[in-house]
Amino acid sequence: MNQRKPKKGELYRHFRGKQYRVLYLAVCAETKEEMVVYEEDKGEHRVYVSSVASFTRAVNRERYPDARQEYRFELCMDEQEKKQDGRKSEKEMILAFL
Repeated sequence: MNQRKPKKGELYRHFRGKQYRVLYLAVCAETKEEMVVYEEDKGEHRVYVSSVASFTRAVNRERYPDARQEYRFELCMDEQEKKQDGRKSEKEMILAFL
């Protein structure tokens, strides 16, 4: 694994362009493999599961030679960085509105 392990709440960009938020780190009950549970940040908010190894591996350059990222998922900005940057999360904005 060339990247650090994802953490709950972090925002990642997939090499095809969509952004995903890490919901949980989990363990497969059958294989004991570490898994990442993540959700589309916009749109349908579909939830996906992938092994940590698959989530953090490099893009297959033979299959996707024009990919702009080195890794399948690359960290965009986590919640702590957003707060330091002065931006509020969607949840914080909704609570402030109410």
